[in-house]
Amino acid sequence: MKSLLYSLIVFLLLGLSACSNAEERTETLLNIFLTDAPGPFEQVFVEIEGVNLFFEGESMPIFVPYDGPTRLVNVSLLVGGRLGLLGRDEVPAGQLERVELLFGGQQEVRFGDERVLPLTFTNENLRQLSINVNARLLPAFAYDLVIDLDIFRSIFENASGQLFFRPVARGFVTAETGRLRGAVRPGGMEVQVWAVNETDTIATGVTLEENAATGDFTLFGLNGTYDLYFFPRNPMFAVDTLFNLTVLPGGELNLDPITLQQRTP
Repeated sequence: MKSLLYSLIVFLLLGLSACSNAEERTETLLNIFLTDAPGPFEQVFVEIEGVNLFFEGESMPIFVPYDGPTRLVNVSLLVGGRLGLLGRDEVPAGQLERVELLFGGQQEVRFGDERVLPLTFTNENLRQLSINVNARLLPAFAYDLVIDLDIFRSIFENASGQLFFRPVARGFVTAETGRLRGAVRPGGMEVQVWAVNETDTIATGVTLEENAATGDFTLFGLNGTYDLYFFPRNPMFAVDTLFNLTVLPGGELNLDPITLQQRTP
């Protein structure tokens, strides 16, 4: 009986110790990803130095350096639901108010293997692109933060052919938003896919380099009811639309394949 009582006391003490350790944890793991909306250019490269994280009540940001083999990132490959890892770190739990995406000095558009045009910032302050997030990070969890760079709305060309860069991006934590998956038929086509509601327009695409064979696409960071627009690059096919698609936080909506129709003569 004494042995049983002793074992019970030890078990309770260990349990209380484990609970105490869990409650004392004040950090959370944050994975930071980059994705892109399709644009009218073959290849767009941006130089990424890292990300600053701004938490409520903290006077100084937390810097997470870019963890890639080279700082020059081909964002044209990060479409259709593909994500590029920028970095990961243990950060304090709390309210993540905003982030800054830090660009280096080399931004460019490449046409084929030879022609390269530099991208010039419209404002040098945009090298530190501020993006609102407003997400609550709880201790002892792992979160994915996605920075969605919209190249389509970020690059401008003047009459002389000079290209300017005014980056447009949004940021979200995947645990607080949902996603939508689908596929476009027939395969082998480039298609832009836009999710539109009263407050936002979110774009992704099916590209020849990455996912045209399957036609698969994924839209991240959705929360609400959207109309889905399909813009095929091939002018022989008509634009198509799906209406009133609802995506809930933490949920995933899987669509049946969408078959695009040829235009009538």
